[in-house]
Amino acid sequence: MRRFALSSGVVAVSVVFFGAESVMAEPGRSGVFSGVSGHIAAGEVEIAHTETGHELRLGENFSFDGAPDARVGFGRGGKFVAATDFEPLRANAGAQTYQLPPGLDPAAYDEVYIWCRQYAVPLGVAPLN
Repeated sequence: MRRFALSSGVVAVSVVFFGAESVMAEPGRSGVFSGVSGHIAAGEVEIAHTETGHELRLGENFSFDGAPDARVGFGRGGKFVAATDFEPLRANAGAQTYQLPPGLDPAAYDEVYIWCRQYAVPLGVAPLN
């Protein structure tokens, strides 16, 4: 009986834990980067809703050829919205997760940008579906 109770407890904890994980990060819109302004950018991006707000997730396949002052932000209708510039790009390749600041609603935008603040030019853009 004790062995059954112990194994039942493990199953119950597993169900609760994994069930909570799926609620914590609901997938949202996604897109694929392409380079602009003579730059090379590729890979997937996803916006996920979590218990603490929204996250922008660059996929394992994300890559960018590099530029000074590369930042992450959003745009609408083919135009970068400067007020959405929220964080520097941490790395030119690989998976990265960025917590969106409170008040930045990704539903208001239809593109994710890699943006050069120093020269005010887009470096990569990913239209969101």
